[in-house]
Parts: sequence; C-alpha cells; structure tokens
Amino acid sequence: EPAKYEKMIHSWLDSDDELERKAGLIAAGESRNTSYASKLEEMLDNKENTSLLPFILRSLDHLKIKEPNVLFSPYLSHEQESVRLAAVEGFTIDHEESLRRIIPLMDDSSEKVRKLAKERINSSTYHTRSILIESLSIPRHNLREGIYELLSSQNIKDIDVYHYARTQVKKAYICLAQGEALGLMPKCPEHDLLTDHLKQKKMQLLENVLRVLATQELLGSGQMRMIWRGVTSTDSRRRSNSIEI
Repeated sequence: EPAKYEKMIHSWLDSDDELERKAGLIAAGESRNTSYASKLEEMLDNKENTSLLPFILRSLDHLKIKEPNVLFSPYLSHEQESVRLAAVEGFTIDHEESLRRIIPLMDDSSEKVRKLAKERINSSTYHTRSILIESLSIPRHNLREGIYELLSSQNIKDIDVYHYARTQVKKAYICLAQGEALGLMPKCPEHDLLTDHLKQKKMQLLENVLRVLATQELLGSGQMRMIWRGVTSTDSRRRSNSIEI
C-alpha cells in the first residue's frame, strides 16, 4: 500500500532518530519506488548518516537507479567493511573498466569482501577471461588465488592464455613500429618524450606477458620465471641469456 505508507516513510527518513531513519531506508528500498531515489542520494552526502551508509547503498541498489557505479564506486574503498560490502553488492560489472575496478577487491583486507567480489565477477555476464589472465601479473597473493579459482570455474584453456599473449605482443610490435617511424622525424623535446613513452609501453606489455606465462608455468620447471627475471635484470649477461632462451 505505497499511497498509504509513503508519508510515513518520508517522516522516518527525515527523523532525528537514527533507528527511524534506518527503518525508512529499509522500507524505501523494499518498496521499489524510484521516487525515493533523490532523497536517498541526498542522505548519502550527509555526514550525519555515516553509520547508515550500508542501508542507503542497499536501498539505492533495490531501486535500480541509473548509472549505479557513479554512486557506488567511491565506497568500494571505504574504511568500513559493511560499506564496502554494500558497494560491491550494488556495483555493476558490464564493461572492461568496471571489471578492472572490482578485481583488486579480491585482495581486500576483509575475507567477506574478497569472497563477494569473486562471486560478483564469476556471475557477471561480461566475458572476462583475458582481463583475468592479465591480472595474474599483479603480485598479490589473495588476488592471484581468487583469479585462479575464477579461471578454474570458467574452464580456462591454454588457448586463452595464447590469445592474450599474442594480443599483447602485437601491441608491443605496434609500439616498436611507431618508435621506428618517429626516428625518421626531426628531434625535439616532444619527440624524445614520445619515443621514451613508446619504449616503456613496449617493455611493460612484454613484461606482462612474461609474468603471466611465468605464473602459469607453461614451460615447467620454472623456466619462464627465470626468463622473465633475466630479461628485466640490470645484468647484461643475464638479459642476453634470457633473450636467447
């Protein structure tokens, strides 16, 4: 009976009593009445409602507001576990940027947040294998373990790793070609800056590939890990040996 109780819910939301505001938030969310959205967003910005943040976020999620990530994203790194959990629940994973935003939460200090982030990624309709494989290069234990579990549940195959490596190496070759083309142009500060940027980008792409392959241990016996460490070594002899291998 939304018509009957709408006035009551608004009075709870405007109440000075925290318990009544909490009751109003829960009722507004369960009503699925989007007319409450603006009021809830207003409460989200009110510092007096800090303890109610999880309830505000969950109610906004229930109301299926437009562009939820704009509201939820800042709270993914909130100091309170309950707030981060509510933000993860409402965060939408529907494109590459949103996936990259949620992946680091598999290394959150809270086990509950780590588990929920993994569940949200796994149930997402956005296809994620290549980005997940790429993220294996991030040196965080919990994050890697979470990705391994996701890749296992998604039946990741060597061919997926191969396609990722091939794509990254192709990008590295493009950087190399662009750098060579720049070498034919007159030198200037901007020229040198762009050339240096392309060199760094090329090496970063190659390093990502090698780190992912090292993590997968596709060659066995730790050979790829040795190659990666040698290629990025400051010792010219180790670099030469690694490149030859």
